[in-house]
Amino acid sequence: MLLPYLASQYPTGGYIFWPELVTAQYARATANLLSEAGVPTVARDMNPPNVPQLRPIEEFWGILKQEVYFGGWTASSDQILRARIRSCVRQLDTSVPRKMKEGLTKRVCLADRLGGEELIR
Repeated sequence: MLLPYLASQYPTGGYIFWPELVTAQYARATANLLSEAGVPTVARDMNPPNVPQLRPIEEFWGILKQEVYFGGWTASSDQILRARIRSCVRQLDTSVPRKMKEGLTKRVCLADRLGGEELIR
């Protein structure tokens, strides 16, 4: 699902896969698949632990959650929730993740200069 999405939304590249610190996302099979597909990935040793403010995906999930549950919406089943999430993802402005990526360099430099604790406050 990730690779077709990337191909359709970013046909000329301009993205990077930033895994959570989950073993499965750094598994050899996953790494090989992403490498063969030409997907640039943040290396595990460059992935800062416990600083979610440096991870654009955390901001993305927050935005998506707001859209999914807008107006007090609730799901009556997992299937309905999945359909709602897919619908909300399709409706998101594609500039949102791009803007998150653009601000990332500033946040990383700030964290490097001040320390990660400053981003949490």
